[in-house]
Amino acid sequence: MERLWIGLVNNSVCMLVVLPMIGAVLVQAMRPFGWETVRRTALTNVVLSLFLLIVMVANFDVGNRTNQSAMQQQPHAQLRTNLRWTGGRAGSGAPNIQFAVGVDGISLWPIAAIVLLAFAAVTATYGQDGKQIANNYSAILLLQAALIGVVAALDVILFCVFLEFSVWPLAVLMGRRGDANTLTTVRRMCVSHSISSLLVMAGLVLMVLAYSWMRTTEANPNPPLVFSISELTAGISAWLADDRAAQTWNQVRVWVCFLVAAGLTIRSLAVPFHGWFLNNQDRSSIAVCILSPAVALPIAVYGIVRFVLPMFPEIAMPLAHPISIMLLASVVFLALLAVSSRGLGRLTNHACLLHSALCLLAVTSLSTLGVTGALIHSSSILLSAAAVFLLADRFPRIAAWRHFLLLLAVGAVLGIPGSSGFAGQLMILVGIFETDPMIALWTCFALLLLLWVFAVALLSGQSTDVPDPPADVNEGRGASLRTLAAVFPLLFVIGWLGLQPQFLMSRMNQSVAYVMRRYPATSDASADSDSQRPRRLSQQRRYRRGAVNFQ
Repeated sequence: MERLWIGLVNNSVCMLVVLPMIGAVLVQAMRPFGWETVRRTALTNVVLSLFLLIVMVANFDVGNRTNQSAMQQQPHAQLRTNLRWTGGRAGSGAPNIQFAVGVDGISLWPIAAIVLLAFAAVTATYGQDGKQIANNYSAILLLQAALIGVVAALDVILFCVFLEFSVWPLAVLMGRRGDANTLTTVRRMCVSHSISSLLVMAGLVLMVLAYSWMRTTEANPNPPLVFSISELTAGISAWLADDRAAQTWNQVRVWVCFLVAAGLTIRSLAVPFHGWFLNNQDRSSIAVCILSPAVALPIAVYGIVRFVLPMFPEIAMPLAHPISIMLLASVVFLALLAVSSRGLGRLTNHACLLHSALCLLAVTSLSTLGVTGALIHSSSILLSAAAVFLLADRFPRIAAWRHFLLLLAVGAVLGIPGSSGFAGQLMILVGIFETDPMIALWTCFALLLLLWVFAVALLSGQSTDVPDPPADVNEGRGASLRTLAAVFPLLFVIGWLGLQPQFLMSRMNQSVAYVMRRYPATSDASADSDSQRPRRLSQQRRYRRGAVNFQ
């Protein structure tokens, strides 16, 4: 029994990826046994995923490192599973591509948020019947597996496969209504995400080839291709000490950075790539409203922190300031756009877009605190928005308890103290303020404007534009219990992380410190005395404006 439990713990991340896939097949297999069996199968699957999530988080080793040199070492992925996909044998000649998944401080919170969103989506639609319910549940479970696979993948090819696949289950969910406008939106989304995935794949494959070229010597003219993400990020940095390898990398690094960053930017719902999202949310089911932001925001932030920041500091430093200006313009524009919106549903959509740009702005601050805040907030805002969608149905004609929970959810979106939104936004604003106080002040203006718009909507009792549930959903006490069951885990986690943000930060610090190790303005921040801090911040701003050459 003990060996079985150890095996479950060590493979919990792999099971979080594989279990929803198995569940999607079982849901289809249960169709002949009735809709109640289909619903129970889907619900059992997401409940088991919640259990595996608790196991994963409970067995994640914080491993506090207080030594500065130790903080510069690459943290190893935990609870990893390696299965040979192709190659791997000496002399086989095939690329060594593996089904390798694991978790570190950067991927821990996105995985948790995805599992919670899938549970909320299945629970909220539990009362549905009809021919499409099995397909909908299968699509939700496959989407959960794909999104977890993206952030848990330790192999470049596996990452690209999950990244491309993640859009198709969402397309099935979105397109089930079948009207012309919805199908047009689905096509726009699929084209946008496919272009994004292809750009990222091209950039990562070029990075794999470049690493092979860097290691080419007379004694080893054909070094094997390396697809492990950790080996690539650590190996390229190590080989830059060799002049010939550094020259080879310098010839391709701009193209690699451009392809990966461009693909992830398209994915992030940044202006002007946000149109399909607003059109989709206006006409989609509650499950789509809950899950569609998860396809974009946390994946984009994760990809930038995983690949762009640690690999391309020479490019990121001089470009950070102009990109920050553009992202600030997007934040202010989206805040002004929200003023003309009506209904809590559409306001929440605009809030998701604004916070998407806000997280990218925090990443471009190139501060450790800003990057940590972006990683936390990019997933926290999804839980808060999902809670609003679940509770805002037919507002203001809702029960008192539901009204109270709705106010808590809206407050979490806006970042009231005691919510995870407050913790994430505070870290983001402090991180931005460290590097550019003026940008931080304009960001505060946009957030205050969004707060005012939500306050007007709540006080005036505007009806929501969140889609009504289908006619075949049972109303009454059962519907209220389903809503409460779906929203309670979201609000619990939002409150817990708002009161105990250190729970996440302690698990992320090592990974974020390693990502930022090549940024001189931030790598020694923890060792600064009070007298050295103003000098460091001044140097950091000069780096961002390109006034100092990067060494």
